[in-house]
Amino acid sequence: MLATLLAMLASGTRLRVAEAIGFGALEKWRPAALGQRTLRRGVGIDVAYSYLVPVIIFPAVYAMIRLLGRVPDVRGPIGLFGFAAQVALAVVIGDFVAYWKHRLLHTRLLWRFHASDHSSVEVYWWSNERVHPVESTINAILQVGTLVLLGFAPAAVGLAVAIRQVYSAFTHANIRLSFGRLGTLLVSPHQHRWHHSDDPAMAGRNFANMLAVLDVLGGTWSVPEVEPKSFGIRGEAMAEGFIGQMVAPFVDVVRRRAESVVPVQDAAG
Repeated sequence: MLATLLAMLASGTRLRVAEAIGFGALEKWRPAALGQRTLRRGVGIDVAYSYLVPVIIFPAVYAMIRLLGRVPDVRGPIGLFGFAAQVALAVVIGDFVAYWKHRLLHTRLLWRFHASDHSSVEVYWWSNERVHPVESTINAILQVGTLVLLGFAPAAVGLAVAIRQVYSAFTHANIRLSFGRLGTLLVSPHQHRWHHSDDPAMAGRNFANMLAVLDVLGGTWSVPEVEPKSFGIRGEAMAEGFIGQMVAPFVDVVRRRAESVVPVQDAAG
């Protein structure tokens, strides 16, 4: 079990290094927000999310891996597709599930567990890592679980997840890049950075991870031509630090539960 965890963290480290080199170069070449330092405000929190969230959710991930290893191979027609076709289809289906999951996370029911994703005031590629463990668990159940149940080969699921992960980091990057007419088909950094804007007019917009056409069809596509001026959560206090952001959603659930309890008046009163 420990060997699996260490291998996962090592793989994540290699991916972060590759992203730092690739997206870092693009951010230097064509920055959307000028003047951002290489070590942004909150980079320590980004590092914590990258390494501590996988550790927190690893027992559940490990249990799921062991469980899937015991599930009989009942792949159906999808198992007859070639590997490349399975990967492409898994990316599309995964993005469809992620789009509706993302919309659900922006409802009152789950918003506090998603708020950390919007806590960066300087959005760049590493901001993509700010995902609460509860949201990570939801992601695994809804996205990976759906693909496995549909009969995709595990290797195809793994590669599709990796592709979408890297693309998500790309759309968070501080890169001045839109796709013109293709922007209604594929999500660009310009579009997704507007999702992280603190402009109230952009609330409930641009939920797709890769396929912008999902936002077009869902009525949530909105991409102003100018760059967003500021990011974060306007008018809402956000917990400071990694531990604070881990605990805050549960505190909020308890507080709302307490507020919903109406004390019973004494009969004599």
